[in-house]
Amino acid sequence: MAKRDDLSLNKVTTTFLGGTSASSYNIQLSFTNTGQFDFLTSTATAQVDGQFPSARDEALKSATMRAKQQLMEFLHSELLSERFIYAVTKSIEYSDAVPKHKGTASNAKLAYLVRDSTQQKSEAIIQSAYVQDAVLDLSSGLIVVTMRAGRKE
Repeated sequence: MAKRDDLSLNKVTTTFLGGTSASSYNIQLSFTNTGQFDFLTSTATAQVDGQFPSARDEALKSATMRAKQQLMEFLHSELLSERFIYAVTKSIEYSDAVPKHKGTASNAKLAYLVRDSTQQKSEAIIQSAYVQDAVLDLSSGLIVVTMRAGRKE
């Protein structure tokens, strides 16, 4: 427990929600209090059409492809937007992980460091992405897939 707490102690997470209902996304970006990329998760869903095992497999493939696609779109467009800087700045502002005393980098400067660190590693992030979790929700008929890239849990 202590080791996990030590890993999380100086981390900040920003959640990005958006898109239309057909292409909504849920991305979480974790970074250190010095602006270094830690990990990124992307969550997507797909409807299971039917009771056959092949329907579940197809839904799993579809949700996995969506999660990876939104990860790539995030890295190639959202990362470069002012919305990204704003969201990360707000996360830093509300985080206890970032020191709030004279002599530390401003929240906006730290947000730009996060963007630069993540952008430099974007190709490695895409290549290292793996399915962290896949859950079938029987009540809604959805498969929820979470992909992760960066530091392993």
